[in-house]
Amino acid sequence: MHWNLQRDTRITRTVMHVHATHIVAAIYAGFDLQAISAEFPEILRYTRVGPAVPGLPALSRELADATAECFGLGKDGTLAFDIVGQANHGVCAVAMDPWAAYEHIERLDHICEIVLKSGVTRSAHVHRSVAA
Repeated sequence: MHWNLQRDTRITRTVMHVHATHIVAAIYAGFDLQAISAEFPEILRYTRVGPAVPGLPALSRELADATAECFGLGKDGTLAFDIVGQANHGVCAVAMDPWAAYEHIERLDHICEIVLKSGVTRSAHVHRSVAA
């Protein structure tokens, strides 16, 4: 997974993978990370959240390839997104340095914690998003 995200880039960057509890819980509860992050300006302004990777076996080639696809990995190594969640597993973030990658994770995990603690269900969230 790390190699997939670094192999074609001409710049130095950090690929960070962690098992962020609130992000995994939000995906498990059925929330769309892109949709909920779009409602919070503090993440929308600084972090491009990609689609979540489906549940795939840890350490598998399938997980690595699906993660790269969800990042929007271009042939030249460019990425469309800074972070993607991995269903029932974790999260992966990419940035120029470890601190910036960690900030992407921290922002998204914080938003997921807020959403989960709000008591809003996925179905109520989908209804709110459609009405907006």
